[in-house]
Amino acid sequence: MNNTAKEGITDASKLGIPKYIILGVQHLFAMFGATILVPILTGLSVSSTQLFAGIGTLVFLRRCCMDRNAIQQEYNRPGCL
Repeated sequence: MNNTAKEGITDASKLGIPKYIILGVQHLFAMFGATILVPILTGLSVSSTQLFAGIGTLVFLRRCCMDRNAIQQEYNRPGCL
């Protein structure tokens, strides 16, 4: 077994185009299920789910950009997302 399988994926762009596309499609289905399908099944508003998903993303990015040293140490790459 090689070392990269043990460490995990730290930079998806190194995987190549086919695997990059597969990961993108997987993300699309996961986000569709979480932000569209679940509200429809539970009777919640899809619009409010989208709104709060966006707010959560902005809060996450704000937190990450404010603490650049933690991001650099955690992901071993420079700068903000």
